[in-house]
Amino acid sequence: MERRRPPQMPRPPRDGPLPDRLRRRPAPLSPGRAAAAGPFAPARRRTPAAGGPAVLFTLLTALSLLTFNAWLLTGPAGEPIQRRAVAELTEIDRYVSSQFQAIRAAAEASQEPAVAPPEYPVAVAIETERARAADPEELRDLILDRAAERVYREGLDAFSEEGGQARLLSPAGALRLTLGNVTRDRSLALLLATVGFVLLTVAAGARLARPLPGPQRTATLAGGLALGTCLALAVAGGAWLLLAAAAGGTDGVTGALLEIGRDAALLAARNTALAAVLALAGYAAARFLARRPVAPAAGG
Repeated sequence: MERRRPPQMPRPPRDGPLPDRLRRRPAPLSPGRAAAAGPFAPARRRTPAAGGPAVLFTLLTALSLLTFNAWLLTGPAGEPIQRRAVAELTEIDRYVSSQFQAIRAAAEASQEPAVAPPEYPVAVAIETERARAADPEELRDLILDRAAERVYREGLDAFSEEGGQARLLSPAGALRLTLGNVTRDRSLALLLATVGFVLLTVAAGARLARPLPGPQRTATLAGGLALGTCLALAVAGGAWLLLAAAAGGTDGVTGALLEIGRDAALLAARNTALAAVLALAGYAAARFLARRPVAPAAGG
């Protein structure tokens, strides 16, 4: 007699979807952590806006700050830099001590409203009455002020000798590469470049922040500003270190020019360091505010 097997229950497939109650779901982020996630948060929480726009915003921030410092060195600080350079290049103290009596005699004998200091590398004119009454220190300041103003206005063409063609490694060539750029025309060009980079930075920041919520937007923009200012600080600090090292081993006219460039780079580095401190403080404040829990709405 043939035995009948008991009916078997169908087994669930091994490779198949699990019931909803057995699925593991990731725990939701707290409101503070969700707001803090963004382009400058850990990589696992980065949003689609974290790539190119964030990098572009950081680079434009650095360029804006660098061009702004260059404009400061060629604009408001341009004439003082030229004054110091002209004093070094023309040896104004030695010139006045040797030519003071000749300038006074020329002023006494002149019937013109102004006299030109003889054999001075920069063609300047001094009022005859002031040249007659000036002592050596006053005459030095008069000549130096007029020469620096003309060099700032005309560039190296104001020099009777250095304004011509010069070799790259000669003192005149170093002058052309450094103070030849500290002119009124270059200052205007750098001002326009600064305005252009600032506008581009604002546009890049707007594009970066558009898809982000409020707390995340603030933290993201603050992080980009902090990175950009730190990048600009690295460039300005590196320039200062290079010029300081070069000036320490160079004498003569070229050494004096390198010292002026070193001091100018130090001023730019100080300005950039202040901006970096403020940007980092703003970023820290934005991160702190983004991590605070969101209070529930009243009546909710």
